[in-house]
Amino acid sequence: HVARLNLRTAFSMTGDLATAYSGASDAERAAILNNSGVAALADGDIEEASSLFNQALLNSPVFYQNAYNNLQRARIMAATESSDQPIDASVASAEIAAFVRW
Repeated sequence: HVARLNLRTAFSMTGDLATAYSGASDAERAAILNNSGVAALADGDIEEASSLFNQALLNSPVFYQNAYNNLQRARIMAATESSDQPIDASVASAEIAAFVRW
């Protein structure tokens, strides 16, 4: 199951949503979106990550705690990024790793 989900996430990240979603349940689609959001966040694309986390929440048949937590973290990062205070990249990376859930 995990390997299949990872493969679907890889297809999603390359833009091949038809393949990523083919035969996937609603819960799997939500997980694909969340995982793609985690990858976007790790790549520094906060806006795309936030969009993917929102989509995961909307597509999940039940409340998706990990996607919600990841969205909140992305919002914090966006707010921090827009402030005038410098960000220590090593600290930020460690905080992301500790908070973000696949």
